[in-house]
Amino acid sequence: MANPAVDFHLKTEVRAFMRERLSQLDSAERRKRSLDICFQLAVRLQKAKSLALFAPRSTEPDLDLLWHNRLPTDLLRLYPRCIDNSLQLCPVSRIDQLQLGAFGLREPLALESSLITPEFILVPGLGFTSDGKRLGNGCGFYDRFLSTFAKASKKIGVCFDFQLVKELPQDPHDVPVDDVIFA
Repeated sequence: MANPAVDFHLKTEVRAFMRERLSQLDSAERRKRSLDICFQLAVRLQKAKSLALFAPRSTEPDLDLLWHNRLPTDLLRLYPRCIDNSLQLCPVSRIDQLQLGAFGLREPLALESSLITPEFILVPGLGFTSDGKRLGNGCGFYDRFLSTFAKASKKIGVCFDFQLVKELPQDPHDVPVDDVIFA
């Protein structure tokens, strides 16, 4: 049964507001904020052995910049690929191994999926709260994906500062993140 306190229309309104706000961020400001986010992540991930990233939409923080930062050279980088309505992680050794796939997002060329549970998972979202609540795009892909990792991986939401809000509508199936990095 759906949470009676959560109004479906409220999530829709918040998504529309955030999408509009994101569309207003010019490319120079997006790049500046993305560099700050990537710097914070590079510091945080210095000792990481494995990391699940996402290829950003044009309005999201540009995590491709992490490839140019000082991440550990032996870091296993994994990206999600949409297969049969779910996300599966695939190893990527170069950024050019990503191509346009499902929903117009870049995903790994190779179909080889990884059974490795990453230490860290970077998570996109339209909104986050400081205690880890997340509002995604509405399809549930990341909630289903994140629920398979339980506490085995540290989930880090990545967003711009205006996407960090006091409250977000939540449903029982919504999976929170452990931390949020923003700029």
